[in-house]
Amino acid sequence: MSDNFLYLIPEEPNYIPESKSSELALSLLKSFFDDHVEVKAIVFDEINFIDPGQNFKSVSCPNCGSDISDSWQSLMDTSYAAKFKDLDILTPCCGTESSLNSLVYKWPAGFAKYVLKAYNPPHKDWLGQSLINNLEKILGCNIRQIKSHI
Repeated sequence: MSDNFLYLIPEEPNYIPESKSSELALSLLKSFFDDHVEVKAIVFDEINFIDPGQNFKSVSCPNCGSDISDSWQSLMDTSYAAKFKDLDILTPCCGTESSLNSLVYKWPAGFAKYVLKAYNPPHKDWLGQSLINNLEKILGCNIRQIKSHI
């Protein structure tokens, strides 16, 4: 059996909202789903890579659009060895200064210390912009949606 997860993460990997804001965002997200969907907020001690699992297709350079999937794992390994404290990279295709978090992931992925996570949500579509806008206002940051299938 497979599982699906919806992750909502801040665009800034180190960002952790105030606990009251997190509680309000969690409450709003829970109200969007029925009672069978477990939703929780997670704060990690270190930055984690939040990936789309089996939905992962490719990684591209945000500057030139080149597929860098072949060299991406090496970039990840180097950053992982330092516990993702430094996400800065030079893209292997065009030498542009960038970040692992700024790469174009098909399906979306990202790095975070703070995550709102929904287990097996029934919705196949992405959350609507109105809900995202409300969550961003509550959390005080821009957020990224990541759908993971494992």
